[in-house]
Amino acid sequence: MAIAGRDAAILTVSVAAELAGMHPQTVRQYDRMGLVPAKRTRGGGRRYSLADVDKLVTIQELSQNEGINLVGISRIFALQRENDQLRQQNSRLRKRAKNLQERVDQRKMLDQRVFAADVDGDVTLFARAAELRERLAGAGGRSAGWAGTASGDSGARDNAHSGEDTATDRGRDIIFPRTAEIVIWRPR
Repeated sequence: MAIAGRDAAILTVSVAAELAGMHPQTVRQYDRMGLVPAKRTRGGGRRYSLADVDKLVTIQELSQNEGINLVGISRIFALQRENDQLRQQNSRLRKRAKNLQERVDQRKMLDQRVFAADVDGDVTLFARAAELRERLAGAGGRSAGWAGTASGDSGARDNAHSGEDTATDRGRDIIFPRTAEIVIWRPR
């Protein structure tokens, strides 16, 4: 057995009018005015849904309790539809803006990612260029004019006996010879 939803047009004019507390001729008039358009059967009979009955009740309350004429009620319904459309559009645009911002953030993260290679060809990935610059500055490498922010790692220490500088990278030592060329590559 299928259950009809609130938007299922299954009520006749007389039933919809009775549920809304008005005369069937009034419901027909609202249909002709476009306030509560009826769905039509194959034979041309009017059919209404429970959502339409809610709309009829709202019209009744606005006209009798608030003193708003039918033209005003029609304008209120049009503004409500426009407001609903704008809310949906706003929601779609917010989602799109969020997705675009995530893509921009991801691209920035990729643009800031750098690789460093020592003379032996060992490559180390750094999340940020500033992290590499800080390591090189602390290790005495070529870092003139570079500034970095704290990376949270243990820092660098001097390895005087070999003429190399060593930095710790997540539990392993990376050796930067003092004479090494530093090449920074940014993926595009």
